[in-house]
Amino acid sequence: MNLQTVIASVSVMAIIMMIGVLIERKTKPGIQAKQLIIQILIIVAVPSVILNAIFQTDINEDVLSQMGLIFLVSLVINGLGILLGLCVAKIMGFTSLKARQIAVLSGLGNTGFIGIPLCASIFGPLGGLLASIFDAGMALTAFTLAVLLLQEKVRFSLANFKPLLNPPVFAITFGLLFAISGLEVPSIVKQVTGTLAGIAAPLAMLYVGLLIPSIFHKEKVGSSLQVKNVALPIFLKLLLMPIVTLLIMRGIPMDTLMKELIIIQSAMPTLTLATVLFVRYSDGDRSGLITVVLSTALSLLSIPVIAFFIQLLL
Repeated sequence: MNLQTVIASVSVMAIIMMIGVLIERKTKPGIQAKQLIIQILIIVAVPSVILNAIFQTDINEDVLSQMGLIFLVSLVINGLGILLGLCVAKIMGFTSLKARQIAVLSGLGNTGFIGIPLCASIFGPLGGLLASIFDAGMALTAFTLAVLLLQEKVRFSLANFKPLLNPPVFAITFGLLFAISGLEVPSIVKQVTGTLAGIAAPLAMLYVGLLIPSIFHKEKVGSSLQVKNVALPIFLKLLLMPIVTLLIMRGIPMDTLMKELIIIQSAMPTLTLATVLFVRYSDGDRSGLITVVLSTALSLLSIPVIAFFIQLLL
């Protein structure tokens, strides 16, 4: 992994995020405009990144085994992140509900909207494909362990798995089936998916930029919000968990690219979907939204630091 490539990719994302901030301050887009960006990301951009990666990768037995291993490691890393967050929050004296919320915020990262395009930029098409498999493991953890953890009374049903049936998952399934079939992908399809894949990272950062000004409006930020409610999950998610993952990866015999990709994915900012989970299964605490936005902004500084440690220690 080239550190300069990481810095360049993150710098571009930072500039685009600032453009989003300027657009929000100038035009004040409504909720519908922001939701439209999310829909384009989910339905068009991220699936295109996945399909573009599959179309440019020779899917053989080695790649399939890498995908299976990445999925299993993702389940372990995301589960470990939640457990670490829960233990630290309990030790620091947070209430039961707040400790569980911090566990989710510090354990689950934005490995889809940001992680997939960033890994594709750093590691190439194979990196984008493996990053999408890691994200699938994160999604499974979110709608099983995280959902159970956020509820006061444990209620579990097959309906919790419904969000797993989404366009990125369909893209992975369709793309792999098509690749295994041995059929040739039409050049026009490759060109379309390649072009659309390029909008994923810019749209994700524009969206975050549009959210930033709103969290600093005095009338919107409650005085009861404690700094530690936001600072702790950000510290755990952006620094402690990637370092723990790095130390774990050092002792595992695995391809270097896979190790680096797993560590980078573990360093992604807090999952945007966490705020939705809070509203649906918990008390809808506003600190979740603030954590998501601030962790995304700060990750533009922390990811290059983690990449430096990867080169130094891995």
